[in-house]
Amino acid sequence: KSIDFYEFLYLVFVTTRDGSYSDLVEASVGHSQVGLALVHLHSLFNSSSTSAIEWLKLNDVELFCVNEFGLVPDSLRADFARVACKLDEHNEEPVIDFLRFIRLLYFLTSAAGRYHHSR
Repeated sequence: KSIDFYEFLYLVFVTTRDGSYSDLVEASVGHSQVGLALVHLHSLFNSSSTSAIEWLKLNDVELFCVNEFGLVPDSLRADFARVACKLDEHNEEPVIDFLRFIRLLYFLTSAAGRYHHSR
């Protein structure tokens, strides 16, 4: 079995919370920057939520984009719909967790990237 790219990114994040990126990828030159970036992204994720749960709704992500990018990307709604899920059958509004947030950011910033859904 193997993990996909986004699961690997989440594994990196979890590793950086309890250790160091270099514990996972020994030959890394920029391991401290990777760890700091993921911790910063997690902080932004947490501060973007308008609810008490650790999930973001579309309006939370739109506000994040305005605050961090200065605009809402044209593809946000479609990309959000692609990665979002519903917490249960009683909650109609789709949400994303941190792993899905990382995936969404990749889609928004790397449209020509190797792991983009359009490739």
